[in-house]
This record gives sequence, C-alpha cells and structure tokens, in this order.
Amino acid sequence: MLNIRYADTVGVLTPSRAFQAISEIRSHADIPLGIHAHNDLGMAVANSLEAARAGADYIDTTLMGIGERAGNCDIGQFILATEQLYDIRPNRRDVGLLQEKGREIVFGKQQ
Repeated sequence: MLNIRYADTVGVLTPSRAFQAISEIRSHADIPLGIHAHNDLGMAVANSLEAARAGADYIDTTLMGIGERAGNCDIGQFILATEQLYDIRPNRRDVGLLQEKGREIVFGKQQ
C-alpha cells in the first residue's frame, strides 16, 4: 500500500513545523500519512501530537520511547497527552500494562 511517512530522522523538528509540514503534505496527497519523530530535543511527543492534529493518519511510537539515539515518541506519553490535552480516548489501551511490560523489557520479569 502506498503511503507517506514524514521522518524527523535527526530529531530537530519543532511542533509548529510538524503541523505545517503534515498540513502541506495532506493538502496535496490523499493517501495514508504518518510521522516518525525522534526525541533528540525532547520534542517527539509534541511533534507527533501536532502531526496528528494536522491530519496524520498514523504515528510511529515505541514502548517507553526506546529507539535510536535519544529515542522516539513514547506511546504511553502520547496516549496520556491525547487524553489530557485533547480529550481523545483510544479504544484499546492500558497505560499501566504498557509501563509494566516496559519494565519487564528493561529489568526482566520479576519473580
């Protein structure tokens, strides 16, 4: 399936630029559009939120933000931000379970 993924490969995107870029792409392309944000400047969640607000269909996320260099958009933080800032409630989610599984990945399963 043809899609576009806007990648902030070096992690220097700003939220306003994320919104602007996704809006511009969306105005010219009627295909699935997403964002892949890195967290080098601590902006991955904010950039992903703005991309979603601008019309991105999907957001690349990782458990606990784990990813190359400073990481990527943390799924738990993204979900909480969408709930707290925009009153959007994802259908299937359990942030506590995400955190628990993240700890298991990092520290191993507790006996």
